[in-house]
Amino acid sequence: MRILADRGGTFTDIVCIHDDGAIEVKKVLSDNPDQYDHALIEGIRLFKPLSDTRKITDIRLGTTLATNALLERKGSPVVFITNAGFGAALRIGDQARPSLFSRSVQGRGHIHHDILEIQGRLDARGTEILPLDEEGTKKALKTLKDNTDCTTVAICLIHSVKNPKHELMMGEWAREAGFSHVYFSHQ
Repeated sequence: MRILADRGGTFTDIVCIHDDGAIEVKKVLSDNPDQYDHALIEGIRLFKPLSDTRKITDIRLGTTLATNALLERKGSPVVFITNAGFGAALRIGDQARPSLFSRSVQGRGHIHHDILEIQGRLDARGTEILPLDEEGTKKALKTLKDNTDCTTVAICLIHSVKNPKHELMMGEWAREAGFSHVYFSHQ
């Protein structure tokens, strides 16, 4: 049998596709600590007969938790780190103008707490054309950590998918400054 699941903020939906093609669907609360520790495992237990978990050949799990957190502007505050000149990219976004002729356009708010633009650049092949400013970056990271309640940084440097060297260095410096959660665009 195959198990397919979607873990949402309120419910986890689980689909079981049996070897004969029969389909069963179950729904459990995503968070119910008084009854079970893990919604997916609890949902799988509900399928009968399931006395032998070796019958499960495939488990696929999707989630909308991160997407919902972004859409609802929830979650821990984030410092966004990018190359100098790219700090406004999130504010500019896709240039959507829901009220084109409005004199007072209200933005949705940002998903980040602060932006740190760093000196350093890779070209489109991933070759370093401007080294990172280690001293300036470490100082800026320490200042941000000391003056905000942020514990998370998201590092998005141009062309890092070709060469993650700068992002990895930046992540090391962020951890040294005291940030406990570091995320990289190249991953």
